[in-house]
Amino acid sequence: LMVSGMVRVRGIPLAAATKARAIPVLPLVGSTSSLPGPNRPRFSASQIRAAINAKYYRDGLYGSEQATNAMAVALGIAPDAERAKASLVSVMQGWQGHFNTGEIGLAYLYDALHAIGRDDLLWTAAMQSTAPSFKWFVTSGSPALPEAWSGMDGGSSLAHIMLGYPAQWAYTGLAGIGQASDSVAYSHPSSGRRCSP
Repeated sequence: LMVSGMVRVRGIPLAAATKARAIPVLPLVGSTSSLPGPNRPRFSASQIRAAINAKYYRDGLYGSEQATNAMAVALGIAPDAERAKASLVSVMQGWQGHFNTGEIGLAYLYDALHAIGRDDLLWTAAMQSTAPSFKWFVTSGSPALPEAWSGMDGGSSLAHIMLGYPAQWAYTGLAGIGQASDSVAYSHPSSGRRCSP
């Protein structure tokens, strides 16, 4: 599965988007070596981006999953950023306003859609009456945030933060509360772009 491969290399796209120096990588992005630690081959950020795009990017999409398309947008690794943004919106709309991602992809989905000004899609998905959605958690009687989309019906924890990204989005996206890059524990708060769903 494409989403499985992208999730396994979760840290690698992040490094590809943020690091200019060479970093050690796993065999998933082109290395055939399984050597540990300092002996592992090192690749530059541009090489990692190119390898990820060669493996996963087809016709403006990173598959049909919300997670993989959101990762590409949030981390800025797509060769055509505008096309990747449009693809993410299309993939999101293809699920009739519902989420179709798990805990790892959900973080990227919130980051990406907020960054491109599509908070309306996040609001719509969160407020769906049917699963999976956060409104459904509440109306189905969940006493706290469940670990999985199955909510009260599953065998997962019923007091977990795994899917807690709407809370962060509420204060950073909706309220615009942030902190300066050199701030620790909001010692230097900032006010950013606000949205209204």
